Amino acid sequence: MIQKITIIILILVDVILCALCVWAFRANNNTMTDQQTEQIRKTEILENCFVYGLTNDNIILSEDLKVTDKEKQARLLKDIVNDDTKLIVRISESHCEDCIRFFIVKLLRLAQQKKWNENQVIVLASYQDQRSLTIFADRLGISFPLYQIEDMPLPVEDIHVPYCFILERNLQVKHLFVPDKYDGRISNTYLEFIDKRYFSE
Repeated sequence: MIQKITIIILILVDVILCALCVWAFRANNNTMTDQQTEQIRKTEILENCFVYGLTNDNIILSEDLKVTDKEKQARLLKDIVNDDTKLIVRISESHCEDCIRFFIVKLLRLAQQKKWNENQVIVLASYQDQRSLTIFADRLGISFPLYQIEDMPLPVEDIHVPYCFILERNLQVKHLFVPDKYDGRISNTYLEFIDKRYFSE
């Protein structure tokens, strides 16, 4: 009788150990899969940044390119740039609102931390009406100069996501970047680079 109980206990222990091994193996595989997925995602983000940069950088915008200010007055972009290097942030009503919010919040935080002059950043937006844009900007706390523009003559416009770039005095596009809300570190690195290269004294 004791031998039967011992055998039953050993079998139960063996079954439990097998079940634990299978569970641990699956958990390890899931972790590996999550890590691999994250690595693939980061690689895609960096690859996209590289491609967008190559296809848009060094384009010189037309001196006739117009924007509209809050008073609905048309102005030339070159007059707003005013012979100074600017960080241009491009947003549109058709863009993912979470993506816009993600990047603007990061940008505002860094600008405040680094004590950027508000005129160093210009937001170019495409919204159906000025009121919608004003409400959205107020909700996010955007303090940078804000202008409406119908369309930007850049290839990156085709992907319909927010992006930013440095605009030189001669209206040359440099360091175009498309932020990704799933990996904030890349956006942080980009903004730190822009700060050190252009805005730090």
